[in-house]
Amino acid sequence: MGETSRSNQSVATSQVSEAESRPREPRSVRWSAGFVAWAARVAAALALIAGVALPINQLTQTGGTVWVSTDISRPPINLPEGSSLEFSQPRHSVKYLVHELPWWLRLLTETSPGLGYLSLGIGAVMVRRLVLTIDAGRPFDRRNPRRIGVIAVCVAVGLTGAAWFESFAAWAVVGHVAAVSDTPSLISTLGAHHPRLDLAPVVVAAAIAVVAIAFRRGQQLTKDVEGLV
Repeated sequence: MGETSRSNQSVATSQVSEAESRPREPRSVRWSAGFVAWAARVAAALALIAGVALPINQLTQTGGTVWVSTDISRPPINLPEGSSLEFSQPRHSVKYLVHELPWWLRLLTETSPGLGYLSLGIGAVMVRRLVLTIDAGRPFDRRNPRRIGVIAVCVAVGLTGAAWFESFAAWAVVGHVAAVSDTPSLISTLGAHHPRLDLAPVVVAAAIAVVAIAFRRGQQLTKDVEGLV
């Protein structure tokens, strides 16, 4: 019993001495980490709420809006009754407003922004947890590589995937209106607005994935060092 007590006391003493010997971070660094964690928490809450609320709110409407494209700036198009165009963007990209759509198409018209907000919210949650572990002196926490990987996926999905999903929604809405109104020429007149191929989000996501690999390697090196002590 006495040996066990002395062993526990020695372990506690070593932990206290290790904590005391650890260099104390400057106050500005601690405040910065706390502010980033707080901002990420607020952004995550707002983005996750918006990502869920937008599609649900769209279900309460009767119609929806999608981005389409046409080769003529203001064409004399004979649109089916219950739909209209809004010429408010350059490069022949316009809003197509349809006053009545089935529920699944109404949901589809807001899925793209909802997906973007959800990606932002999940990424912000991962950033907050990452900052908290780094601020606690555990940058190579075993969960951090996975968190960084999730951030990379969120960047790719939120910036690139959402844009292409928006194009799919436009294609589906125009095809539906052309079918129910018996105006097949509408499909050739109004095409889905294809987003510009932008490799920047993919490059950023790849760079973040490389950081995740580096963190995983750092975690392994930390384990190897601890095993030698």
